[in-house]
Amino acid sequence: MNEATDAGSGPLLGLGTWTRQGPATLVLREGAWVVLVPGLRKHVTEAAWEVLGRRPAPEEFLDQLVEAGELAGADALTALLFAFYDGTTATFGVKGTTPLAVYTAQGAQRIAGTEEEPFVLRTVEGVRRTAFGDLPAEDPIGAPRVAAGIVPVRGFVHTTVDPATLAAAERAALAAQVEKDGRSIEDPAAATRRTERPAPGRRPPRAPHRGGSRRWSPAPPARCRRPWRGEQRPPAPPPPPRPGRTSSRAFSPVRPRHRPHRPPRSGPPRRAPCPRLRRRRLSSPRPLLRRRRPLPPPPRRPRRRLLPRGRRPPGSADWSAPRCSTGRAAPGQGSSRRPTRSRRRPSRRRPPPRTRATTGSPRRPP
Repeated sequence: MNEATDAGSGPLLGLGTWTRQGPATLVLREGAWVVLVPGLRKHVTEAAWEVLGRRPAPEEFLDQLVEAGELAGADALTALLFAFYDGTTATFGVKGTTPLAVYTAQGAQRIAGTEEEPFVLRTVEGVRRTAFGDLPAEDPIGAPRVAAGIVPVRGFVHTTVDPATLAAAERAALAAQVEKDGRSIEDPAAATRRTERPAPGRRPPRAPHRGGSRRWSPAPPARCRRPWRGEQRPPAPPPPPRPGRTSSRAFSPVRPRHRPHRPPRSGPPRRAPCPRLRRRRLSSPRPLLRRRRPLPPPPRRPRRRLLPRGRRPPGSADWSAPRCSTGRAAPGQGSSRRPTRSRRRPSRRRPPPRTRATTGSPRRPP
């Protein structure tokens, strides 16, 4: 990367193709390049790469591109720019009104199509620099430079003569011309329209608040709230009159006794309530609803003590009755009810020793 500087002139990009990323597509291969508009399909870009590799004549490039890209015709390409270099001599083709800046020793010139001649093919000798679109910065440190490939661009600068090899006067003239054209190569008519377009004005300030210097802010939307207990609601407005009715009763705020679409009540009339009862109802306050108290829990039954088979709890009638060897009471003594078995898991503790009656040993059944 070369950078030539001189007293009173700015830096310039050196040899190579310097790009600025954007929506268009630049196809660069073997001393030739072509710029395609955004929105074309991938096979058209690949066809441009293939046609540049054949190195066709500049007059035949457009026809071969249309054939390789399987396009309906040259009108399918709204804009197209290409160039073929042979040293400092280059042939440029431009389709559309997008300009291309070419810098030579005599100065700078623009190549672009017109409405009468949409496609222009021109050969220029002594080309030092070519520029298109929004140009990259004139600082080669860290700037992207492409030798060959397919890259998205918004603009690029292709330098064929290193500015460091030029004389001081020639280089100063080139730098002055580059500075004059600016950082974007565009149509002069479009540049004039853009400069004449009024700049977006500043937003006018808001009106001051009524109460002071505070800025105005819209009032919050009205929220529907529920009335407090004891607050009376305003009377509802009367319903609007129905179309086609001219009766004065329709405009009365008093609601009619019977609706028009309902027949009158048939049968005996309703009895009016007793005035005393009615007065008592109106004067008595509305009772407050009280929460029901929970019912008390049912009484718990005493838990029954489960003993081993053949034993009775103390205080029972047959506690001191003599027992037979089988553990049952002797006939005629005690209760003949069979002891219930325990459903609980038997305890591992040893049962207490049996106590014998003081009257003697129990009798055995006969």
